[in-house]
Amino acid sequence: MVIFSILISGLVFWLQKNQKTSNDLIRFSAENGKEFINVKPKEFLHIKSSGNYIEIFYQSKDEVKKVLIRSSLKVVEELFPDHRNIRRSHRSYLVNPVQIKSIIRRKGKAELDLGSAVIPVSEKYESQFINE
Repeated sequence: MVIFSILISGLVFWLQKNQKTSNDLIRFSAENGKEFINVKPKEFLHIKSSGNYIEIFYQSKDEVKKVLIRSSLKVVEELFPDHRNIRRSHRSYLVNPVQIKSIIRRKGKAELDLGSAVIPVSEKYESQFINE
């Protein structure tokens, strides 16, 4: 019995060490549940809403890639309510705050410079980015 519990403990330790956890990836799924994309949090850039679809932008090596899936920003926000890498900046955008290079102020409006894109910030969400 002791040998069995040692084997189980060793197996659990190995699985924890060698398998990725759900924290290693952000999974964005389509409404139908058949289409999805897994993105590492550090590679996620932003999401743009386009009607009933969302465009997910992420970094892959030195290239920005885009995937279109049928979903909404509201669904993504509800799936990840407290995720530190997903924050709304505008009614049409979610951004990864880690990717913000600078905040641009033009004519009283704020924009987020991600390097690969400039994302608008509406007044409603401005305090989340300006006061940090």
